[in-house]
Amino acid sequence: LHEKGLIESVKEKGEFLFEALKDKFADLPYVGDIRGIGLMWGIEFVKNKDTKQPFDSDLHLSQKIADEAFKLGLIVYPGSGTVNGKQGDHLMVAPPFCISIAEIKELLNSLEKAIIISTKAVC
Repeated sequence: LHEKGLIESVKEKGEFLFEALKDKFADLPYVGDIRGIGLMWGIEFVKNKDTKQPFDSDLHLSQKIADEAFKLGLIVYPGSGTVNGKQGDHLMVAPPFCISIAEIKELLNSLEKAIIISTKAVC
């Protein structure tokens, strides 16, 4: 990790990923927050951006997004129950340290497609 400069590159790549996530997703009406550090970022999905009201847990929104992302060759980590143990959806994006900027851009495009496909019916 040190010999190949991977740890040092995480800061730069992480900042690029965060800015790109914000640019691409922060203004969407169903994205409540984007937070994280380095190359580990979470995207929270909400029914109401102003009140942070979560989607109905029966929708399994984060799992649907993760399933669509997987079909596109992207693995993200879905999560639910973050509001009260039952409601609340989020995804964790955590690429490997060796990811390139070009691969981050590809990741973002795939994630965008997965989110668009998965949210059409509920948003």
